[in-house]
Amino acid sequence: MPVEKLYTVQEVAEVLQTNPNYVYKLMNTGLLKYLVIGRRKVRESTLNNFIKEYEGYDITDPTNVRECRNGKQND
Repeated sequence: MPVEKLYTVQEVAEVLQTNPNYVYKLMNTGLLKYLVIGRRKVRESTLNNFIKEYEGYDITDPTNVRECRNGKQND
């Protein structure tokens, strides 16, 4: 059974092109699942599923997830 890559918070932030504080926000609100091995880690498949699941949504504020329409935010 192949071992799946685990990403640190910093690495998740780099993939999402954001900052570590925002990644912690995603984790603390339950939008991004993680495990703890010394520090928080995210499985590669979990990160890929997160990106697919929230495609088409504005998750700038993880406590107020909104659907985007026509590639724009719902304001």
